[in-house]
Amino acid sequence: MARTLRRGQRLSRSARTRCCPSPPRRTCLALQLWPGGQVRATSPALRADGTRLRAAGWMLMLVALVQVLCVVPAAALTDFPSKFLVGEVNGQVVVTCDTAQEQVSWKQNEHQEIMAEHHIAGRTLTLEGLDQPAAGNYSCWHGPRLLDSTYVVVSDPDYPLLQGAPGSAVTCRAESYGGELSCSWTALRPAAFRARLSRSPPPRPLAGPHPPSSPGPAVPPHPAPPDLPLLCRSPDGAPGAWLYVGGGSALQGPDQPQPFTVTLADGTFCPFAEEPRPLELVLEGISAESFVNITHRLFLRDIVRPGPPQDVTAQSKGGLLHLSWAPPASWSSPHSYFLLRYQLEYEHWDGTKGSLQLEGVTEMSIEGDVRWVQIRCQDPLVNSTWSPWTTWQNV
Repeated sequence: MARTLRRGQRLSRSARTRCCPSPPRRTCLALQLWPGGQVRATSPALRADGTRLRAAGWMLMLVALVQVLCVVPAAALTDFPSKFLVGEVNGQVVVTCDTAQEQVSWKQNEHQEIMAEHHIAGRTLTLEGLDQPAAGNYSCWHGPRLLDSTYVVVSDPDYPLLQGAPGSAVTCRAESYGGELSCSWTALRPAAFRARLSRSPPPRPLAGPHPPSSPGPAVPPHPAPPDLPLLCRSPDGAPGAWLYVGGGSALQGPDQPQPFTVTLADGTFCPFAEEPRPLELVLEGISAESFVNITHRLFLRDIVRPGPPQDVTAQSKGGLLHLSWAPPASWSSPHSYFLLRYQLEYEHWDGTKGSLQLEGVTEMSIEGDVRWVQIRCQDPLVNSTWSPWTTWQNV
């Protein structure tokens, strides 16, 4: 039941009223949190007479008692709520119970008392003058039977949910053209997230007597060879299923950001076909203080980054270093069609270094006494980001 107030946060008016039902002017307090977790009285009369406050030991006990009894925390999100409303600080929201019952009772976070100014009319609960104690899960009941529930967020711009600006808070990478990608972001506080992937729908035709001119065919990432069957479905823009992450105590503390990564797949993607329309990633995040909804549009060809080459072998013989390797295990196949460009860096025993690039091959020889070698790769057709380097291979 106990909650520590945030810095600069006051108890809601309804909470103060319940704590002091008949407030004598000399003893009823407005409380505020200060650095170090200290709760101070903000009543002008008491601030003006610090001696009287220090002399009244029972008043300090009252401060602690008010902090324990009157501040109830918002329920921690264990998963993404199926129903939620977002209100702003000092604003209002109207919560509706989805039921045929005319009269219902309400609870906040399973407690009978609601920590906000409110009024009830039939199946609706109106919350006014929102502050953080008003955030949480509101459930409506008919006797002992739960009818419906809605999570209420009190959005506070001083408490952003994601690290970074909305346009750069989410980054995505793909290791191949298989239609699978990984997206990452960093949460600044405990929250629940959900993400889904879809293909952007085709643009609507322009109205008018003259049809729009054709922009010409889109260039596929890799021109399809004539001997390969194209067993790919046509993208229809239908969104994929939500993938849920986070929730509960996902963070160790408010000052310890938590990275999240999800892997999503576009089942309609065909690596041999055109990619005329971008993918759409939709990410939603919710906490007691924030709600974010980000739509990130991207082409797979723009975010592809192969994994490092594998099975690197090096053998020195007769003044030559013979190297062989294989494409990344996650790279699209057939490898003779999805060619890669490779970059090699090597160091001789005398400390001199060398570098070279190759395309479409997986073995070569280097003259001289080579001590170390490492390899990375990229898709040359779209000039993709280079893969990570392999670890230095000791010859």
